[in-house]
Amino acid sequence: QLFAAVQSNMWLYQSSDLARLTSLWMQQVTGAARQAQAEYLYTGVVEGTFDGQFAQAYGGGGLLDLSKIQSQSGAVGDSLFVGIAKVMEAWFIGSTADVWGDIPYSQADSFSVYPTPMLDPQQQVYASVQAKLSEAIAAMATGEGAGPGGFDLVYGGDGTLWPELAHTLKARFYLHTAEV
Repeated sequence: QLFAAVQSNMWLYQSSDLARLTSLWMQQVTGAARQAQAEYLYTGVVEGTFDGQFAQAYGGGGLLDLSKIQSQSGAVGDSLFVGIAKVMEAWFIGSTADVWGDIPYSQADSFSVYPTPMLDPQQQVYASVQAKLSEAIAAMATGEGAGPGGFDLVYGGDGTLWPELAHTLKARFYLHTAEV
């Protein structure tokens, strides 16, 4: 159940306000009416306008649930599910760094210890994402465990397709650092 929530949250994250906003500000599209016009003209955006979207990667349906999935799956020896959850974590965190630059990551899973986690530099986050994807590929290569099965809304439980996504994400995030 946690995994279905994570996947649903990811699709919302990838296709909602942030995708439209970045298209507006990169002038790929024009905001002609309602909130799009105000955002296009920078008049409808205040400090807290996108707090909800920022938090989306960290709370329920994001990093919080992915940590639970990795812990529970690891405890029962389901390396496939651990790897898949790591792919989703890397995708969330890499996408968050894409939009906001420096973000909390190294301390983000310990809000009780770090109520105001430090911001990790964007390039460090990308390096961590690459490492997480490498871990995911290695975990999935073992072939141990059943994975998410029918709760996999993307690949229907086919564990052979997740490593391909991991490699695609590695390439995507490498491209984001190509000129650095």
